[in-house]
Amino acid sequence: EPWPRRRRRRGRWRWQPPGRGQNEMPKKLVATVDEVNESKAELERKIAAARAEVEKQFAEQLSALESKLRGEVQRVQGNVDRLDEVKVGEDSCDKVRDTAHAELASAEEALRGEIQAIPPMLEDTVRRTRADLEQHVAETDTAAREAFAKELETLCVNFDQELQTVRSALEALVCRTATEAAEALQREHGVVEQLVAQAREEAANSVAEAARVAAEALQHAREDQEKIDGKQDQKLKSAVADIDFKIADVEKDIQNRSDEAAKALREAILKAEKELAKLADDDRIRFEGLDADIAHTVKLFSDVENVPTRKLDWVIREADSRLRLSNEIPEGQDELPAYGSWTSPQFDIAGARGLTLELRHYRLTNPPAEDQHRGDLAAFLHAPEDTHIAFKLSIGKVSETFEHKFRENEPLGTRRLGFLKEQLDPLRFTLSIGIEILECIYIFTKQPDPPKEAEAAEGEEDSTAPPPLDAFFRIQRHVNNRVLDQVKQQVDYFRTRMIRRIEWRLEEASQMKRLFPRGAPMRSKHFDAAGIEGMFLVFYPSGYDSAQEGNASAFLYAPAGTTLRCWLQVGMKKRELNHTFEKEGHCGRANFVRFEEAVDQDEDCVHIALQIEEAHMELSAHMHHPPPPQAGCRSLAKNTPSLLPLGSTVKLQRNMEHLPDQLQEVKILPSLWATRNYHDVSVKVEGLRPIKDIRLRQQQQSPPRSGTRRSPSSPLLR
Repeated sequence: EPWPRRRRRRGRWRWQPPGRGQNEMPKKLVATVDEVNESKAELERKIAAARAEVEKQFAEQLSALESKLRGEVQRVQGNVDRLDEVKVGEDSCDKVRDTAHAELASAEEALRGEIQAIPPMLEDTVRRTRADLEQHVAETDTAAREAFAKELETLCVNFDQELQTVRSALEALVCRTATEAAEALQREHGVVEQLVAQAREEAANSVAEAARVAAEALQHAREDQEKIDGKQDQKLKSAVADIDFKIADVEKDIQNRSDEAAKALREAILKAEKELAKLADDDRIRFEGLDADIAHTVKLFSDVENVPTRKLDWVIREADSRLRLSNEIPEGQDELPAYGSWTSPQFDIAGARGLTLELRHYRLTNPPAEDQHRGDLAAFLHAPEDTHIAFKLSIGKVSETFEHKFRENEPLGTRRLGFLKEQLDPLRFTLSIGIEILECIYIFTKQPDPPKEAEAAEGEEDSTAPPPLDAFFRIQRHVNNRVLDQVKQQVDYFRTRMIRRIEWRLEEASQMKRLFPRGAPMRSKHFDAAGIEGMFLVFYPSGYDSAQEGNASAFLYAPAGTTLRCWLQVGMKKRELNHTFEKEGHCGRANFVRFEEAVDQDEDCVHIALQIEEAHMELSAHMHHPPPPQAGCRSLAKNTPSLLPLGSTVKLQRNMEHLPDQLQEVKILPSLWATRNYHDVSVKVEGLRPIKDIRLRQQQQSPPRSGTRRSPSSPLLR
């Protein structure tokens, strides 16, 4: 701030004290640059410690959750492997199974909750740390400015007080000198008056002598007075000159001190500006580094958030109007394109980066295309090179599953999955294109971090050290979202292997014969038991076509290659079934039991039970073996026929192991049935024949064979 100016008043320079029409001067300093640097270094150490602590806690929690989930999965697998050795009661088996499912579900929910709670906590910590640092820097800057202002104000007040003291002393000295001169003059005038009075008295006595003496005395008195007045005037002039010289010296001293103070103030301001500029540059560099660290942290958080993401939907608003194909031929082309293409923004999911969805809307052509009847929409996925991914693409409610390793500029898509009008949401007019990642292997490169300043300085001092290598890291990220499904599938498979008894309760038995006439079946839900999949029960309340009047029919459906020895019970009637299914079909009795005997009159229901004693299933796979290369082994003189590939068949037999009674389970089938089946001819099961008709037809078609019957037409191995 400018130094206060002086103004001239009544021929003299008068100092104008600060605060009158001028800005206030700075006060005394309350903080130094070293203290500011120490505070700044302390804040940086706190930020680094907080960041290290957060990263350490995140790594510990993530590793703990992974080890916990891995332990739970191993525990469930161990429980499943020990099922054959455990001999406990039925209640203990249920408790083991329920405990395993509960622990899996709780571990999954805990892992998901803790991972989702970590990113907000880290973001709040970084945000609070940055806000505290900015507030502390602002308070330090404000305190420094206030300190400079208070110091300058204190210097000005002290200088004004010293100047006022000097001025007061000079004024007192002038007043005291003038008073002494006036008193001396007054005393001299009294003496003169006394002498004049004496002369007048003497003149009264002697006029002539007195007049002469008085004239002489008056002349002498005047001369003396003039001398005295001259001396007094000379003394007064000397005093005034001395005072002027002293005032000039004081003003010169004041001017010198003012110049020195202004120079010191300018130097202090320049030094403070340099320190502030240096501090601002350091803060800017630190903040840029902090912004880079925050951006890197946000990127890491996005990766952490990206890895557990399994499903993504690309929802297009107003799809009925936005996906409308144009009838104008594009420039540079001779005809309309076969389809319109729309691409989604890039997204990250399940550890993979830079994925893009593409939607294609095909035109109707004449003649129609080969798969035009399937629809006019198809979805494609674009992924970076070397991305190996198993995923499911969906448009609306239809989907298709793929597993593919992408090459450069090689999208993978579905066939036509449906029509736009069918897959469009009728209420919101939106179209959803979804992708679900089942398993993903993503390969990417990462540059190593540059050496720190301290390491670089040590490297410069040690000139003999070899230079760093030009290298990078190749990282493979593998995310498998099918682990839980696979474990659940295996657990369900082992559960189905333990099921030996299936019960089916049919309600409202009094209305069955009226609603289900002769030849109309009631079919149960599909079930798996004893390691055999896809079985179900069929019950005819009014009997099958070949059944006698009043008898009810019951059959069991099983897939091809299955051999069963079981007991089928309807009501109180129990019959044994021992059959090998060469083809998928039904086995049972057309005249199983009288319908009245099968009905429980007290509860108005029919109880059907299947007890499996022994079961096994045959699986076969056909293979072709091409002959070896014939180069060097073939004679050119003879026309040797070319070798043909040889065929072979691999057969596996899946046997049901014997389980103790404590580990055997009972499966209860739902008892609901629809009344809309009555008088419907289509409810008859196609190809269903009594067991005696099936055996008679087999004997007529093929000669009898000895030994165990095996099916050569079993499905391929899965």
